[in-house]
This record gives sequence, C-alpha cells and structure tokens, in this order.
Amino acid sequence: MITFEYILIAGVNDAVEQTQPLGALARHLRAKVNLIPYNQVEGLKWERPDEKVCEKFLDALGETKNSRHAAPRERPRH
Repeated sequence: MITFEYILIAGVNDAVEQTQPLGALARHLRAKVNLIPYNQVEGLKWERPDEKVCEKFLDALGETKNSRHAAPRERPRH
C-alpha cells in the first residue's frame, strides 16, 4: 500500500480546504495518509500547527473518503 507522509505546517498547508485534493489523490491510489505535525527547527520560520487545527484537518480528510474505497488514515503523531 502506498503511504503519503503529509507534514502539516501552520499557515502553509494545514487549511481544511487542502484536504480535498489530498483525499481525492489518496482515494484514487488507494493510499494511506499519515499526518505529521511539523517539528520546529531553530532558525526556520515555519511553525507547528495547533493540535485543534491538526484534528480539524484529520476530520475533514476523513470526510473526503468514500466509505467503500476508503483511504486509511492515522492520527497525527505528537
């Protein structure tokens, strides 16, 4: 099974609207999506999304699934 490792970065790719294309691609390929909240690195401007944002993203991603051809997903690792 194909697995997408999707790193959620605050304000970059954590918007609920971004779940539609990701979910569609995962469904098409029957792939699993592993959501990984960004781990901050000193000197880089990116930030880790709030846990509530991660949960909303995960829930929205789950809503894009077709129950018959579901793309398995995982809870974000913290």
